[in-house]
Amino acid sequence: MSMYLTVDEATPTEIASNTGWGDFSRWVENLDDAPELQHLVDHGWTEPAADARDELQNAIESHPPGPDVLTIAQSILDLLDESSGVIVVGNGIGEGEDEPSVPQDGLEPPKSKK
Repeated sequence: MSMYLTVDEATPTEIASNTGWGDFSRWVENLDDAPELQHLVDHGWTEPAADARDELQNAIESHPPGPDVLTIAQSILDLLDESSGVIVVGNGIGEGEDEPSVPQDGLEPPKSKK
């Protein structure tokens, strides 16, 4: 399964595998001054996104992650800009659903046969 990032209610974007998100989360947990990033990995959302972006840029420079975590961090940075407000991360499965509610690989998820 994959993890998706949504910025300001835009279409969710795949950013990491579950394993990759776990690695990213452990890296963030070891950062001293990144409360917005910590909130993102602990609670699945944070705001303002600009603060999280600044923390992420600073953390990459001050505590360089390994190559896989750096790829995830860069993917997150690429999705954020000055006007971004709220960041939400999740597995793409909404409440009461048993399948991802976001497209995977550009395709619509299969429909449930009930």
